[in-house]
Amino acid sequence: GKFSISNAQELRFKETDRIKALCNNYIQLGLNVEEYNDGFTVSGEIKNKITKFESYDDHRIAMALSILSLLLKDGGNVNNFECVNISNPDFLRQVKSIVK
Repeated sequence: GKFSISNAQELRFKETDRIKALCNNYIQLGLNVEEYNDGFTVSGEIKNKITKFESYDDHRIAMALSILSLLLKDGGNVNNFECVNISNPDFLRQVKSIVK
């Protein structure tokens, strides 16, 4: 399939450039990524097994990639995952309550 986000230019000016951060991690998975000023498109199938995603020390990127890790056959880890405590120190407990 194909997934696109647009009209999200403000994501470039948060704790990190969140568009670039997501695109870089998706590229590491071997997905086809087209990056735009205001978003991106991702398509294709995962070709690479990676064990570490890069959070770029951004709490929202870390949370998003941890959810992606749950969906991957071989799972994944997120560098500096602890940064999620900035906005949601209960994140792991919340996820565990959903995934039983």
